Amino acid sequence: MMSIKAFTLVSAVQRELLMGDKEHIHIACVECCGKNLYVGTNDCLIYHFLLEERVLPAGPATFTATKQLHRHLGFKKPVNELRAASALNRLLVLCDSCITLVHMLSLEPVPSGARIKGAVSFALNENPVSGDPFCVEVCIISVKRRTIQVFLVYEDRVQIVKEVSTPEQPLAVAVDGHFLCLALTTQYIILNYSTGASQDLFPYCSEEKRPIVKRIGTQEFLLAGPGGLGMFATVAGISQRAPVHWSENVIGAAVCFPYVIALDDEFITVHSMLDQQQKQTLPFKEGHILQDFEGRVIVATSKGVYILVPLPLEKQIQDLLSSRRVEEALVLAKGARRNIPKEKFQVMYRRILQQAGFIQFAQLQFLEAKELFRSGQLDVRELISLYPFLLPTSSSFTRSHPPLHDYADLNQLTQGDQEKMAQCKHFLMSYLNEVRSTEVANGYKEDIDTALLKLYAEADQDSLLDLLVTENFCLLTDSAAWLQKHKKYFALGLLYHYNNQDAAAVQLWVSIVNGDVQDSTRADLYEYIVDFLTYCLDQQLVWAYADWLLQKSQEVGVQVFTKRPLDGQQDSFNPDDIISCLKKYPKALVKYLEHLVMDRGLQKEEYHTHLALLYLDEVLQQRASANDKGAAATEAQAKLRQLLQKSDSYRVHFLIDEVERRRHSALGQKALSAVPESFRRARVCEIPKRRARACPLRCQQTHKPRLPQPRLADLSGSGPPDTRGAPRSFSSLPDAKGGQQPRCASARTAGRLPCVQETSVHARHAHCRPPPECTWKTPTDTQMGHRLPVRLHSDPEQRSKKGVFLMQSRHKRGTPTSALDMHCTCTCVGVEKQPFRARLQSPWVGHHAFPPPGLSAFAPRNG
Repeated sequence: MMSIKAFTLVSAVQRELLMGDKEHIHIACVECCGKNLYVGTNDCLIYHFLLEERVLPAGPATFTATKQLHRHLGFKKPVNELRAASALNRLLVLCDSCITLVHMLSLEPVPSGARIKGAVSFALNENPVSGDPFCVEVCIISVKRRTIQVFLVYEDRVQIVKEVSTPEQPLAVAVDGHFLCLALTTQYIILNYSTGASQDLFPYCSEEKRPIVKRIGTQEFLLAGPGGLGMFATVAGISQRAPVHWSENVIGAAVCFPYVIALDDEFITVHSMLDQQQKQTLPFKEGHILQDFEGRVIVATSKGVYILVPLPLEKQIQDLLSSRRVEEALVLAKGARRNIPKEKFQVMYRRILQQAGFIQFAQLQFLEAKELFRSGQLDVRELISLYPFLLPTSSSFTRSHPPLHDYADLNQLTQGDQEKMAQCKHFLMSYLNEVRSTEVANGYKEDIDTALLKLYAEADQDSLLDLLVTENFCLLTDSAAWLQKHKKYFALGLLYHYNNQDAAAVQLWVSIVNGDVQDSTRADLYEYIVDFLTYCLDQQLVWAYADWLLQKSQEVGVQVFTKRPLDGQQDSFNPDDIISCLKKYPKALVKYLEHLVMDRGLQKEEYHTHLALLYLDEVLQQRASANDKGAAATEAQAKLRQLLQKSDSYRVHFLIDEVERRRHSALGQKALSAVPESFRRARVCEIPKRRARACPLRCQQTHKPRLPQPRLADLSGSGPPDTRGAPRSFSSLPDAKGGQQPRCASARTAGRLPCVQETSVHARHAHCRPPPECTWKTPTDTQMGHRLPVRLHSDPEQRSKKGVFLMQSRHKRGTPTSALDMHCTCTCVGVEKQPFRARLQSPWVGHHAFPPPGLSAFAPRNG
């Protein structure tokens, strides 16, 4: 049995105030209404006292009784019962089987002399059904055998309402509305006096014990049952509460919610109606009266009157919490709801829940503590403050006053036990992670997330990274210092990134990869940096670390350019700038050009030609190296073949010239030995059609169908040849002025040139637009003896490009045409009587009076 101090016994009326030195006078009954205390004695006297209560701050209340007057009723019998009817300002007095009405203050009988005769006992109906505020309902046990009578009592008269017969002689009665709870000779029953219906409750023996019937609430009664049990019963004949265990010799009982108080020969016992446990025992001998009056419990002996003063419920609850009796405290707190205003109760109850939560927490009962913290809406900073250094230095939090617990910090709570401390930290991590996204965190999310980060870092939890890569409110200053202290540099970089300090984040990660600081969080940190910069919008930051990335790995580092998203502004890098950066990294350059040509499908001849040239270099280098690199050479050949077959944008003759140039180098002699002879003979006049026809160059030679001649794709050494767009070569012939005229390389007769009506040539000045002083010599018509007109003007489709202009020559059908007065390699389309367009590019630098040798032609376009 766990005891608490719920009541204090305080003396109210001393013996001297009642009887002085008259030993034969005894107290027979008492009544209390507000501050008015009435005492009836065995010699037919009624005493009226005025009670003054004085509340002490550090102790129980005390009472002072001041005697107002006393009056003798004129009988020689004791006063059996007293009941106050404050609405009528009357006192009902039962003496000598007669109920008399007297004035509450003067104790004088009413002038009308109204009284009820033949009463053995009576009870007031505290739940009246008449609805008349100027009368009270009284139920009496009549001296007539097995009879109950119901009266209406007014200020100066009485009126009988009902008379009901009972199956046995009633010994005690309590009333609620139309229902009577009766103790008969052998049993308790519920009787509806309006309808006459009755309900048996349970038997008992009136010869062995005194019956007790007390109304404790609406339609509910407390009865003294067999076996020393206090039984609860409703008007429906059922019990909604478990019984309490009394002693066998109970004299009286009273209710002061949430307690049931019982009186026997030696003790006053206090039981809880909430959990039916005995809470307190007070020694009290010779007591014979126990009654409750509007929440005030009075006990009396034959010589004195005492009051059971309840301690405030909050004080009782705090005593229970101090004794670590959490469940009892919570039960008592819940039961106090009916006696405390709603708003006050809610504040009190939340605090009790929070206190109970800390008690459970200190006992390492974490599940119970978590539920109590949630129910009590705990300011989670109260819990965080127990852990040293977890709250940010900028936090303005101060603990609740009065405090919710007695612990300074976690060290005191666990008494230095490291295992317990670890368990407490694990609990806090779990709890903070749950509440950080709820309303509990509103207003102090920074404190919660910063504390959570510190716990994760200290415990080396993977959840640290999850916290930092999602929305969080970690304070940068506190969090950064804590992460540095625990050497969580990768996480610190994530923190910098979340706070828009990407440069600091990348610098820290680079230091980890370089080995300047140690952090093994990610074994693939280099690849992570590449991915991070790939999606980074800060171009300056990407350029700052581009060389570092490429030096570590060209194949992986180049992904910072090749895997960038194409949407929005993230693709604002200039490919030419990237190519310039990648010149020092050939493998990366190949990857990037492949990205431009194959992935993005850019049809820019510089990119296609550059990529083909790099493939060609790789093929030649691998063929010139040891034989064990055959597989690599085969792969390089396949890439080159695929590019040459699928692309229409590379410069054919530039690549052919490169092959020819390398033929004369030491490396090229060995490498070109593997180049098919057919490719090296490719610069001959070819007929793209497979039927016999005249040469479009009018070389007076009929070409017969033959197998297709190889293109540049033959450098791969495999795959079917393709004659589409096969190049043709023009050698130089002297013109009328001693210059050179191009001729068909397979022709036997000079001066027979293609029949065209217009020649349009795109030329590109590589470094600047042609200055005004640049001049062009026009070709001479060797047959007609005059120079051909040449116009030089801007190409509307190319004007946005640097140094692009259009050279156009119109002439008569059948006149010879050259591509300027210079050595020039051209390509014809092989279609008679149609103009053609050839695009030329020259690496001119500076001022030229005429175009220098070295122009090369790309595949022509019909036009």
